[in-house]
Amino acid sequence: MSSSSTAVLLETINFAAEKHRNQRRKDPDATPYINHPIGWTAERVQEYFVWASRVTKGLRGTNAALEEKLQLLFLERGVEF
Repeated sequence: MSSSSTAVLLETINFAAEKHRNQRRKDPDATPYINHPIGWTAERVQEYFVWASRVTKGLRGTNAALEEKLQLLFLERGVEF
């Protein structure tokens, strides 16, 4: 992953964490809404990118600038967008 893609990913993660910082899941442990992929295996990270690509495909046409950045990020991971 290039340094610019990594920066975009980190900005995205930080944005999501800030917006959801006080939200908790309804599970018995009230886990945080945002769980960072720290400590994930490479396989798990790749699975997450595949899942995220499927989710974002349904939102195409809403934000061209963000879609362009996501497309570059997914392509670097070898994930279709």
